Amino acid sequence: MTVVVGNGGRSARQRGIVVAALAALIAVPLLFDAVRPSSVKRTEIPKRVVTDLARASDRQAQSSVWFCAGGVVRTGATHDAPSRLSVTVTNPGAIPSRGHLTWVIGGEPNTVVQVEVPAGSVQEFRLEDSVPQISGALAKGENAGAGAILEFDRGGLAVDHRVETASSGSTAPCASSVSERAVALGGSTSLGTQTLITILNPFPGNAVFDIRFFTDSGTTKPTVVRGITVASESIRLVDIGAIVRRRRVVDTEVIARTGRVIVDRTTIVRDGPSRGIVLGTSAALPSIRAFFTSGFLSRNRQERYEIVNPGVSPTRLDVAVLVAPPIAGEAPSEVVPFQIDVAAGTREELDLANTEVPQGRDYSVVFTGTRPFLAARIVSARPDKTGLGRGPATTPGAETGATRWILPANAVALTIFNVSSDPTTATVKSSTGSVLATMKVAPGASRDVAVPPSIATGVQALLVEADFPVLVGRRFTATSPVNSWALPLAFVTDEGLVP
Repeated sequence: MTVVVGNGGRSARQRGIVVAALAALIAVPLLFDAVRPSSVKRTEIPKRVVTDLARASDRQAQSSVWFCAGGVVRTGATHDAPSRLSVTVTNPGAIPSRGHLTWVIGGEPNTVVQVEVPAGSVQEFRLEDSVPQISGALAKGENAGAGAILEFDRGGLAVDHRVETASSGSTAPCASSVSERAVALGGSTSLGTQTLITILNPFPGNAVFDIRFFTDSGTTKPTVVRGITVASESIRLVDIGAIVRRRRVVDTEVIARTGRVIVDRTTIVRDGPSRGIVLGTSAALPSIRAFFTSGFLSRNRQERYEIVNPGVSPTRLDVAVLVAPPIAGEAPSEVVPFQIDVAAGTREELDLANTEVPQGRDYSVVFTGTRPFLAARIVSARPDKTGLGRGPATTPGAETGATRWILPANAVALTIFNVSSDPTTATVKSSTGSVLATMKVAPGASRDVAVPPSIATGVQALLVEADFPVLVGRRFTATSPVNSWALPLAFVTDEGLVP
């Protein structure tokens, strides 16, 4: 049942038609070949969609639809239990945008509210403001999945979602497309850690799916998670710890038999140096390349890379590490490349602390595989002088660059990584049009940009424009334990890139 607040929303069938049409428009073929050391053998790239980054629709688009699946809420929550969910919409354009926000809560009727985002603004919408009467299972102190579907009358927007406990919070981009399968990397069911998977079905008709787990002790597909149903316009919460117990690493693959879904992961770390909550988006399409930037090794920071091969054939990854130069803007140096073999249907883990990568220097990583794979980086910081740790934050690998990006909000620093074969000039602007920085970035190099406090607190958004393809992401810092990509506004093809 759907409860309508204000001047009613669209029917489930109408919404399904609009969402399906937009998803089809988003799935345009791309061909991308990126920064590649001469020692890495060239591999043919499939002519298909090659990125799992959420993509902001073109500003001229007639409408825009977003899916936020990764919410977990609980009333009467304890200090470290999820209790609040919100979505943040950024409109950098010169025209206000209006639409419908549907809150989807497990065990509760859906609620539709009308929303408006003024031109050049950032607006936050909180679940507790729209649905103050949450009851049912939540009143009993049980966790329930919570998500959102947003439909706007124009493109050019960006949408984040955030889940909070009484002591910490985590932000991640919402999805702009749906898939028949998705892999959520970076989960854990170790003692003191809880991992929850939320599965959102925004369409008319039930979705039926199976779940497979890639763990540090092998791959498993328990009978209890086969043929699970998610009803139309509803959300399903799966507690991984109740199925796969005491595993340091649990990567989760959701495979739909019928229908299409959006999958997010919420991990709550209650013990150890990196206490807090982590919201992670899933990856839908394996690819043969994954970029990561803003890597940094130190005694106070831990980071590792999760690599999953969900296919039926083994893959061999060439790993190239580009270390930042002492002088910003110069070309990076390359650590001797090495290889990782990942068998079919398995996972591997990489810790660069055991390699030649130097401590105290920023670095970027390029994985190139012979077969499609999925990769993510997990970062956490040990406690500082206040006794508070940070993270772990999970960032999926990116396979393509763009010439225009939007960074919705909630970042104190960003990184621009030039993945083209040419030097590029990058310009950072606020959503009001003010130029904050202009810089040259060498091929394969990264540059950091400090974000003014007025923007870091969510008052404005950031826009990044470059002559050639770049990757733009939030930087993990002591005061902002967020490590994710911005949202691309304009993709590129192979023209002007390293052959």
